[in-house]
Amino acid sequence: MPVEELEKKTGLTFHPALDKRNTVPLCKVDSCKLIPREQYELYFIGRKLESARTLERLEKVWAELEEKDLKPDAYAENLYNRKRDELTRESDKKQTTQSG
Repeated sequence: MPVEELEKKTGLTFHPALDKRNTVPLCKVDSCKLIPREQYELYFIGRKLESARTLERLEKVWAELEEKDLKPDAYAENLYNRKRDELTRESDKKQTTQSG
């Protein structure tokens, strides 16, 4: 859909300074491939797992899978296990430092 038509339908103006006559259709650049909702959700849960800074946060993000009725793929499982091990080591190290 041309940008001008999208602007008319939505009432929005996208990048007013952009010369829309010389734009390349987005689908030619990014293929306009739609991904299934499950794959989309797993992608963002993976990002949240990677950025978790505490075990509590990690477990909360992991619980989102069940809340959203998603089955984790091998990548998500490996990421969760790696991050859990990393955060457990960090937590143990802090406790040792604080008690010693």
